[in-house]
Amino acid sequence: MSLEKSFEKNILENGIENKAEKEKASWDTKIILQRHGEFYNQKPGDPEFEKLEKEGKLGLLTEKGIEETKKATKEKLSEILESKKPSDIIFLYSPTEWLDWKNEQGWEKGYGSRGKHTIKVILDTIGSELEKRTKLGEKVKDKIRIVGIGPQDKLRELNIFYIYNAPNPRAYIEALRKKFGKEDWWEEYYNIAKDLEPIREETGAESPIDLSKRIESLIKVASLYREKVKRESPDRNLVIWMITHKELIRSYLQHGIKVAEKDIKDYEPEHNESIDIDIIPDGQVITKFKDREYKIKT
Repeated sequence: MSLEKSFEKNILENGIENKAEKEKASWDTKIILQRHGEFYNQKPGDPEFEKLEKEGKLGLLTEKGIEETKKATKEKLSEILESKKPSDIIFLYSPTEWLDWKNEQGWEKGYGSRGKHTIKVILDTIGSELEKRTKLGEKVKDKIRIVGIGPQDKLRELNIFYIYNAPNPRAYIEALRKKFGKEDWWEEYYNIAKDLEPIREETGAESPIDLSKRIESLIKVASLYREKVKRESPDRNLVIWMITHKELIRSYLQHGIKVAEKDIKDYEPEHNESIDIDIIPDGQVITKFKDREYKIKT
């Protein structure tokens, strides 16, 4: 075989393999795990607390947070529209309200919900983007269909700050802050401070492993729901778009997926940062973090 023909043969074979690999890896279900946007998080005693309280802004996204959420939504929407198949989207969000707390009756009402507000901005942005694309002649009318929106308790903020039925409701968070600093305890929390585990267990505060299990259970349910969707709407993709908090994303990556230690050290997802968990046609569940691919067991 001549060098020229050999070269052509290699290109053809590689092209076929790359195409097959691309088609094989194409998702039919995408789970988006996204942190909420930047929000007004002032506390009693802070200079602007009373002003923001009167304006009804506490717990809601800041102007910067709204703009950043719009930008992130446009990017994610473009990714979804790249698929040849149209997509059904379900939105789930953390119902946590700013400064809410739990008692024997449930969660006491706080101020605004950054999770709910993030979803509202996402929905508004998707609507305006689809309208804009339609006016430009793109055929996107049936490419996106929103089939569900609602709060999901498993996406709530971690429950460690006040455990109402504990002997000392704030024992664990106070122990973390005393040992590691008022705002510097997060990394030690994720890595599980073993000497503080007896206090955590006695208090009943959630561990990062508990947080990871919350996300793991949602992904299992999503995998089962995918089978139902595939039977009923085989010509459509499924997207489950979840808005949650930084600690659930970090905990799931570290204790659920078990990403490389050097990649997770000191990692904190930015506002609106997300990870995609893709289920491909053969049922494999795959995600990427810092350019490494991980296969997830469900």
